[in-house]
Amino acid sequence: MGRPVPSLDDAALDPNQMLGAIRALTEQVPQTRLGVRAVTVEPLERRLLRYRVELDVAHPSWSVIGKVYDNRVDGQRAFDAMRRLWDGGFSARPPAGVRIPQPYRYLTDLRLLLMEDVPGKPLKTLVKRKVAGPAEMRMLAVALGKLHASALAPGVFFGVNDHLAVRCAGRHEALAQAFPDVAPQVRWIAERARELERRQGAAPTAVHGDFHLGQVHVLDDRAWILDLDPLHVGDPAYDVAMVFVMFKQLERKMHAAAYLRSLRDAFIDEYFSQGGYEIAGRIPLHVALIHLKRACKRFRYQDEDGWRDTVRRQIEEGVACMEQMDATPVLRSAWDVAALYDECPATV
Repeated sequence: MGRPVPSLDDAALDPNQMLGAIRALTEQVPQTRLGVRAVTVEPLERRLLRYRVELDVAHPSWSVIGKVYDNRVDGQRAFDAMRRLWDGGFSARPPAGVRIPQPYRYLTDLRLLLMEDVPGKPLKTLVKRKVAGPAEMRMLAVALGKLHASALAPGVFFGVNDHLAVRCAGRHEALAQAFPDVAPQVRWIAERARELERRQGAAPTAVHGDFHLGQVHVLDDRAWILDLDPLHVGDPAYDVAMVFVMFKQLERKMHAAAYLRSLRDAFIDEYFSQGGYEIAGRIPLHVALIHLKRACKRFRYQDEDGWRDTVRRQIEEGVACMEQMDATPVLRSAWDVAALYDECPATV
């Protein structure tokens, strides 16, 4: 399930045409200033390319990642978001082991964002291989905490209505009309979320917007946060909810509950080590909105067997999570947060 991969401009795949663009980056990368001799192009997954650069030096070890966007506006927005964090000194501030890739340049005509090729492996891959441990989960939590604490230029708060318009692509009402048996539940999730947002509020922070274990590369004691395209000012509980949903998906697919629970507990212990339990109290709200988002996405693409039944289950689980907003007591410990995780379903 997912949106189609954007088409690639032939120039982005042509080493000779990309040579000039890569040479233009050398002022930003000191080790490349002796000159660029040649470029080779390596297509990666989905919308990513790797440009391997041969330098006029003894150790030609530079490479650049290119990310292709659906349209020029989306690519410019992603580049601007990365530049705000980079120029604001995100990578230099403590903890220094948590960084983002350096954004080099956005080539508007090609819809191509050029950035640093960071080392390490996606944390999701390490978890699937069962080689990640509590230390890596604590690093994940530290990385998310640093992002949430980072200074970001003031912007309009990305709230529930934005979630419905952008992440649900404005399809929640069409979804309700197409599924009359769950239409009241779809509308209740949306309206209840608006009501809770008005009543509870949330201290705005920088929010990744699509944070999960695949968005963080780790190597030793260092971590890099990737895919900052949806970066915005909003409720940090959404990012934590995304992590919870991914843990539940991995539990279902890996059949390694004890292992994954140990990782989950390490993440919770570290992220909430300084308190912030009011954030945890809003997690069920955002898990419900994630279920609604994914139901709308399945309704949009209709490219999976049994997608109608899956949509209904996602709406049911969204309702169950939203009901936890009234049932959840005041959270005072990491133990309470782990118990909340167990009460909020995400089986599809």
